[in-house]
Amino acid sequence: MTEIEGKALRPHSKSRGGCRVCKQRRVKCNEGRPKCDSCNRREEQCDYIDEPPRSRKARHEPVRSPSSARYNSSSPIHERPPCPLEDFRVASSRETSERRLLEIRLVHHFLTSTVQDNFLSIHDKTMSEIWLRVAPALALGHPFLMHSILSIAALHITKTHPGCADMSRTYRLYFNAALSQHREAVRNLNSFNAEAACISAILISLPPIALLQDPEFQEPTMYSPPVHIFNLLAGNIPLFTSALPFISPTSQVNTVINTTPTHLHQSTSFILIPHFMALLQSDPCPSPETQFAYHSALQYISFILSQISAGLNSIQLRELWLAFPTFAPPLFVEGLRTRDPKALVILAYFFVLARTMDDVWWMKGIAEREVLGVVSVLPGGWTWAMEWAMERLDL
Repeated sequence: MTEIEGKALRPHSKSRGGCRVCKQRRVKCNEGRPKCDSCNRREEQCDYIDEPPRSRKARHEPVRSPSSARYNSSSPIHERPPCPLEDFRVASSRETSERRLLEIRLVHHFLTSTVQDNFLSIHDKTMSEIWLRVAPALALGHPFLMHSILSIAALHITKTHPGCADMSRTYRLYFNAALSQHREAVRNLNSFNAEAACISAILISLPPIALLQDPEFQEPTMYSPPVHIFNLLAGNIPLFTSALPFISPTSQVNTVINTTPTHLHQSTSFILIPHFMALLQSDPCPSPETQFAYHSALQYISFILSQISAGLNSIQLRELWLAFPTFAPPLFVEGLRTRDPKALVILAYFFVLARTMDDVWWMKGIAEREVLGVVSVLPGGWTWAMEWAMERLDL
């Protein structure tokens, strides 16, 4: 009997159109749609990977060496990502040398470039240790954190090397995967994943701010206040509270969780500058509770202004700036959601402060973009309220 005849006598042919789960488990898939019998029995998500048939010649082609790849192996940045990554689940199921090399290079870029380039609290010794050692180590056991790191590295390349257009797509794929997996981890928070979930939450909070720079959002008629940023950053607080019992008292991650912004209390004693007071007292006057929320927001902005005048460095100013959407009064955020003119003007005042941090890759240009966006949607009669913001930005 020939080899070909022997193969023909098998009870079934090898499945090439099976679902992703069956392929990973190396079991026969009956290719049932929308869900195969195996996934239905195991109550797993079933999705299919439609791959074109490969010729025998293609199966025996040698793997290209790094020197023959499309990128320059001597540089942490390459013009194009080594693999197209059209869909993350499809891409992640294809264990190719190019994809593995892409991910290695993104991790390398995160550690040697992203973290060193005006990153979050990198000036603090403990936080530096978290980004350079703790986070990468935890990521080895938590895919959602690894994907967060990879997405931030790809985003950094996109923002600092505009010629690497394909990295924008790579960022989105890894970010979407990280976000989905992070949510699942938060729903099942435990002593194993709590540290990684807290670090991932911080990383996931960064891209929405950086993406305020994107050109597609520059059209004034498309402007919408970034309420999602306030919701995302505020959402970290209950996560940290829930994670705290699962984290060892000696863990360095406690630096992230237990940091209480003392300046929030200092800001309550600040007197508003005349322009802010005029806005607060202008008609229409909201409810006392909303008025108090607006007053608190303006006090915090006044506090940051005082720190700018006092010469506080850019890194510390960033911490103050990021604390505002994290701890902003809920009624102020609700005012943004309903596009209350006073809330929008206060938002513009807040973004004026970002001009002092224009040298940071994930904040460059957002001050002008947001202030002009607010101007474009304010109803008539509010021009006077924006004079301070426009003058501060020379607009």
